[in-house]
Amino acid sequence: MRRFLILSALLVACSNPIFGVNIQDISVNVPAATSTGGQVVYPVSASTFNQPTIAFTSVKLRGNSSASALSLSTVKMYLYARKDSLATNGDCTQSAGVYICPASSQVKITSALVTFKADGAKTPFVVDDSSGKLKEAINAGTMWLGFEITEGFSANMTVKLSELVADVTIL
Repeated sequence: MRRFLILSALLVACSNPIFGVNIQDISVNVPAATSTGGQVVYPVSASTFNQPTIAFTSVKLRGNSSASALSLSTVKMYLYARKDSLATNGDCTQSAGVYICPASSQVKITSALVTFKADGAKTPFVVDDSSGKLKEAINAGTMWLGFEITEGFSANMTVKLSELVADVTIL
């Protein structure tokens, strides 16, 4: 029994615990100006969450993506995160309740695409933070989470990212 307790304590001490930071859902009516690609759409308001008070080494974002559109096409998009306000970014314009920024001036969270059908059904996704931008935003306690649709844009499309959790790995 004593060996079991010692072994259990060692396993716990050697592992890096992970905990989740819940992030506010995002729902965006995608403007027609982004239909040509190369444009990142951000909500006007930053996402809210409880900022971690401890140091962490890495972060992954998971949640559900969905879209409702006139055509039931497959949607593919990249996700972007930033900690700084878009109001003072000269590359971005505000239009119809969103910021639209050239993708060339933004940094993707990862090069992996999030893919789902525009039929309103929720599709789970997980993305690694290979750019460090998600970690930076989580550390700052403020995050604008945006997306660039690379395939499947439709007029009158609404994109939703829901049940968002940033899984942070503690030192």
